[in-house]
Amino acid sequence: METISEQGEFCPECTAFRPRVDGAIHLGRWSCSDCTADRKKQEGEYNGWANYQTWNVSLRLLNTESLYRAAVDLMQKHDNPEDPYELFIQWMQLEDAKTADGVAWFSSKLDLEALNEMMEDLN
Repeated sequence: METISEQGEFCPECTAFRPRVDGAIHLGRWSCSDCTADRKKQEGEYNGWANYQTWNVSLRLLNTESLYRAAVDLMQKHDNPEDPYELFIQWMQLEDAKTADGVAWFSSKLDLEALNEMMEDLN
């Protein structure tokens, strides 16, 4: 009878099991696709944005009609504000709130420069 290590290996991050195919031995470290996706959410570029957090707040802002309309209204009322995204968050009182996905509307993880550019494009 084969041992577990002969049958496959476990993901080092979540212990998901990956069976060996045709007895092939995998060289090097691997992670299951779920762990890889989770890690990408935490670091690096995500869907064209600096990271998952920045993508998520932009997605929510642009795709939630009430938030989108409020952002457009803010940009029309203020002539080129210096930090439009931060102004929007304060105006909507979202400083301590999170998106439906649990991402803080305002945090050090956000690419504020990109979010400010997004807001400027609404004008």
